[in-house]
Amino acid sequence: MLAFFPFLVMLTNLASQTQLVGVKVLTQLENVLPYEAYELVVDTVQDITVTQKPGVLSASMVIALWAASSGVFALSKGLNMANKVVEARKPWVVRGLCILFTLLIVMSFFTEILMIVFGDFILDKMASLFQVAAPFLMLGRLIRIVVPIGVVFITLALMFFLIPSRRVTFRKVLPGALFSTFFWMGTSWLFSLYVAMFGKYSRFYGGLGGVIILMIWIFISSVTLLMGNEVNALLFHHGEKTAETSKT
Repeated sequence: MLAFFPFLVMLTNLASQTQLVGVKVLTQLENVLPYEAYELVVDTVQDITVTQKPGVLSASMVIALWAASSGVFALSKGLNMANKVVEARKPWVVRGLCILFTLLIVMSFFTEILMIVFGDFILDKMASLFQVAAPFLMLGRLIRIVVPIGVVFITLALMFFLIPSRRVTFRKVLPGALFSTFFWMGTSWLFSLYVAMFGKYSRFYGGLGGVIILMIWIFISSVTLLMGNEVNALLFHHGEKTAETSKT
């Protein structure tokens, strides 16, 4: 949970160095987060990035990357527990994998933003330049929706494949990644509806309501990721038992 804000700070700083406006990148979180949590995230990251001096950008990027990777490092312990394995790799190897995977998440986030924000613009330009037929435009808009989901799926599959200490084939981690992708999207949507209709946290907790909602959403997301890995672990152990039974 504590690694969430350093990750957003790093993402916003990276976006500010490109044609994407840093803080506007965070508006895409409104599609996932409940509104109170979204307001808290945007206000906090704005306070950090707007008041930050340009000279400390590089140092803050390194610190934010290290802090954000700590979230993946904590998650790796849960993934190892689900697979019933003890971490046998060197600490610097595990930390390096967590840093690389944090960067992978950043790249995945940018890919989704490009597809969601600029997808229609690219399709309109293609239609005007190449006289693209309407069916192909409909296909392009469908791809614009499918690709972000695919990016989430591939990112989770790589996480289940690389982060745990146990080595399995890439094909065996796909069921859990598929489960986590759609279950996370569904639970986030349902939680947003619950907060909008019934969960009046701000009425009871005031300014802490957004913090509580954000913590609950991060908790739900973390559990969803671990559940996907549990699906893979159950299938793996079931396959081992089936193989042992067939041998006997």
